[in-house]
Amino acid sequence: MHLMRYPLHPILLGILPVLYFFVQNSQELEWFDIIRPLAVSFVGSLICYLIVFWVSKNKNVSMMASSLVIIMLTMFSSAYENLFVIFPALRYRYYAIFWVITFGMSAFYIIKNGSKLKQLSKINEYINLFALLMIGMQVWKMAGMYSYISQSAQIQSESQKVSSTWLDQIKNSGKSLEKRPDIYYLVLDAYAREDILRSRYDYDNRPFLDHLKALNFSVSDQSTSNYPFTHLSLSSTLNLDELQNFVPTDLMRGAPSTNPERYHYLSSKLGKEYISRNRLRYFLESLGYEWHRNDSGYPMTRLRNESLSDIFTNHISQLEMMILESNMIGHFLGQLSQKYSVQAFFHHKWRNGLEQFASMEDHKSPKFIFYHIVSPHAPFCFDENGGIAKELVEGLVAPGVNDERLATASQNRKYRELYPKNLAGLNIYVLETITKILEKSNGEAIIIIQSDHGPSLGFNYYKIDESDLKSRFANLNAVYMPPNYERSQLDGNISNVNTFRVLLSSIFGVDLPKIKDRAWFAFAGNLEFSEVTNQVQLLEPKPVDLSTK
Repeated sequence: MHLMRYPLHPILLGILPVLYFFVQNSQELEWFDIIRPLAVSFVGSLICYLIVFWVSKNKNVSMMASSLVIIMLTMFSSAYENLFVIFPALRYRYYAIFWVITFGMSAFYIIKNGSKLKQLSKINEYINLFALLMIGMQVWKMAGMYSYISQSAQIQSESQKVSSTWLDQIKNSGKSLEKRPDIYYLVLDAYAREDILRSRYDYDNRPFLDHLKALNFSVSDQSTSNYPFTHLSLSSTLNLDELQNFVPTDLMRGAPSTNPERYHYLSSKLGKEYISRNRLRYFLESLGYEWHRNDSGYPMTRLRNESLSDIFTNHISQLEMMILESNMIGHFLGQLSQKYSVQAFFHHKWRNGLEQFASMEDHKSPKFIFYHIVSPHAPFCFDENGGIAKELVEGLVAPGVNDERLATASQNRKYRELYPKNLAGLNIYVLETITKILEKSNGEAIIIIQSDHGPSLGFNYYKIDESDLKSRFANLNAVYMPPNYERSQLDGNISNVNTFRVLLSSIFGVDLPKIKDRAWFAFAGNLEFSEVTNQVQLLEPKPVDLSTK
């Protein structure tokens, strides 16, 4: 109990929100994401305590008063969200005034009169114990969240084994490998195909696609993804096969029985293992390629290794953005300046990522550059002119695996309104990026612009018969190849799984014939696939020609 007399709870309550947000979003984050906000929260809480101690000259007074200030700052928005559920008529401005006055005046009273309170020392001991229990609960959850992640050695070994057979084919064929073009793979998350944009969103994307065609891209007008989720789709694409042919059936063993834990388990298995340790990567590395990935922020496709300098000097992270939104300082900064808004954060992130993607041309060749942008997927950060979107749609900031985010008619309307604007703004920077790469490479690089699946509107994560399957599977697929490569296999209805099968066959002569283009629905949190190819490839009436409107 002697430990309980130390000033623990100001520090513990300061770092508690960091641990809480990390645990709640563990599947969207990496271990190193917590280091900087944890350090900042620890130092900030300590400074707050020391300032109050300097004023009051009393340890117990300083402990209580500084904790009140820290609670006021860190739990501002979270408390409002919980209170709003109970009191939906609660006005935000009145809550803010009440919150600041309650905690501010309480802290002032403790500083002024706390030394006269006889039980203050005992109260501090109980709060210390409570804070330790709260921290212990989060640490326990942190320890448990990695308990089901498998060793990746077997996946890596299997991928290397398959890639080595492709290399043997090249060696046996006697094909020269002197020409090894750089390959750029840009994945635009949830980017819809042209006909879907016309029929579902009343948007004409032909100017963008015509620009790509003018740059000698092959644009597939009936392309489809093979799976409806990012971790499934990219695992299949980068391993050049359908998941059913290489994912072991015992992967389901150890999976939690309920969602979203079951979904997180499988997405971690597939995303962090099969995407990171894919066949394409090991094959290209065996040919001397360097493998580069930009930080997408999405756990399945982001960079996993960070140096100490990167951890402390990188731009603000998604975890830090969540923490800022929940505390009073960050919230009011966001209210006062659009610079600190969610839209501004992602606008900067994707623009900066595209600039880095284009600048990779300066790296040593041959190289493979992979960048997954979680856009035009929500949150919608671009306006139609490429600026920062001004309107934030509640419930579409960080979509999870539940359809409740599109449950209301108003959210559906906003999605339908803002999605094409977001896409139009993104197009501007994609074209700038592609033009730079083509100029720097003298047109000798291979560039793939592809979406992993279509948009979320109308898609049900659990029920086939309640899903707009065509919209979810109809994706963007555009490929640039230098003139001396055969591109006839890049036909109008190619699916993602065949993309690199065609490219490796054309570039290196690997014997990888196209497999059947099929679409598979998998329930969220499951690997039981139902074929939906007929529904996805079913032709619709020709879209309205928007140019005549």
